[in-house]
Amino acid sequence: MAKLRCIGIQRKFTNETLIQAIGDGDPLAASEFYRRYGKRINSLVWSLMGGDAEHDDIVQTVFVNILQSLSSVRNPEKLSTWVDSVAYRVVFKELRRRKGQRVVPMDVESDTMQKNSRQWGAAGVAMRVYRIMELFAPEDRMIFSLKYLNCFQLTEIAEVSGLSLSTVKRRINAVKNAFEKRVKEDIVLQANLEGCSNVG
Repeated sequence: MAKLRCIGIQRKFTNETLIQAIGDGDPLAASEFYRRYGKRINSLVWSLMGGDAEHDDIVQTVFVNILQSLSSVRNPEKLSTWVDSVAYRVVFKELRRRKGQRVVPMDVESDTMQKNSRQWGAAGVAMRVYRIMELFAPEDRMIFSLKYLNCFQLTEIAEVSGLSLSTVKRRINAVKNAFEKRVKEDIVLQANLEGCSNVG
C-alpha cells in the first residue's frame, strides 16, 4: 500500500486577500505574512538599532503592532512600505525612550590593539559605525540608516518616516557630513573604509 504523505495546504494570497484573511483570524495567512516579511522586519530593525540586547523583543513588538493595525492599510499595493513604516515608528519610540543611553554594546577589542589592523572585521567595523550613529538624534540616525544601510530611495524614506522629501534631503546631507567628519577622526574606520567610495 502506498504511504500517504503530508502535502500541506498551499494558498496564494494577494496583499488585499492577505490583509483580509489575517483580519478574519486565518492562521495560514498569518504564517504567510511572517514568511514574506519576517526577514525584512528583522533586518530593518537590526540596521536601525545595531546589535541590541532587546532586538527580538522589538521585532516582536513590530509584529504585534502590525497585526493589530493591519486593517488600517488603505493601499494594499504598498503593504511593504506600510510594514516598514510600522517598524520605523516602533524603533523611533524605543530610541527616544532611551534618551541617549548606549544602544550598541561596547565589548570590543581596544583601539590600541586594533589600530594597525586593516582587517578589523566586519562586526568590529559595524560596531564603530554605530558608535558614531549614536551621537545623532534618533530620527537622523534612522533616516541615515535607511539611506546608507538599507539603500532606500529618498522618496521611500519620506514615505516610511512621514517626513517631507525636502526635509529628508536636508537632514541626510547634514548627518552625512557629520558622519564623514567622525570617520576621519577614527583611524580604524579610515583603514577599513578607505577603499570604499565616500558616502553619498
